[in-house]
Amino acid sequence: MYVVNVKHAERFYLRMLLLHVPGATSYKFLRTVDNIIYDIFKQVAFHHHFLNSDEEWHHCLHDASTYQMPKQLRQTFAFILCFCNPSSIGLPVPTGNAIEVQLHNQDDEREEAEQRISSLNREQLVAFETFTRAIGNNNENDSGFKLPVHLLYTSVSSMRPTSPEADKLRQAVLIIIDEITMLTKDGLRCIDSLLRDLMNNDKPFGDKVIIIGGDFRQTLPVVPRGTRASVIES
Repeated sequence: MYVVNVKHAERFYLRMLLLHVPGATSYKFLRTVDNIIYDIFKQVAFHHHFLNSDEEWHHCLHDASTYQMPKQLRQTFAFILCFCNPSSIGLPVPTGNAIEVQLHNQDDEREEAEQRISSLNREQLVAFETFTRAIGNNNENDSGFKLPVHLLYTSVSSMRPTSPEADKLRQAVLIIIDEITMLTKDGLRCIDSLLRDLMNNDKPFGDKVIIIGGDFRQTLPVVPRGTRASVIES
């Protein structure tokens, strides 16, 4: 069954009428109550007495909890409180069992790490030692890539080629970019352009070894020709 956000009032009340008024054959039929034709669906729902109880708002929040993120769910709840005049209503009670958070045990993790390292083949071990050596030499870039706050296609890094940060990047054996899903394509393009300039090398990322990581399930959905607001809202 399709769901409708309560913010889209007319569509929301139209859906309510379609669910509760049997035998609807036209918009005129739906907008008619006791031989009176009303202009908007909210008036129709009111005269059908569908708004006399909070049951519909409970259904609305229950449906919203299946597809909205927490922030959106709170906004829907606030919208109902401000504009729908409920008598008594609360946020839906979470279902399921809470996830138990296991605290990290350093000794157990160290033992597991040793077991995994011992299972590496020669090529994997060489790569692992290269990574750990690069991290151990503190060649990471603590100050970031000096990217602008608002990233556009024409954006460039503000890092000066003669700065200490630029020297760190030139000396870096390995560059790790975590939470890559939070970076837009223009941000990645800026980093690529910066490293090419610093290394005087036209290969991707100035021929540096780049490792990216992050939870790709957090990537926002693709909205064809969508604005920033429509992408975030989805």
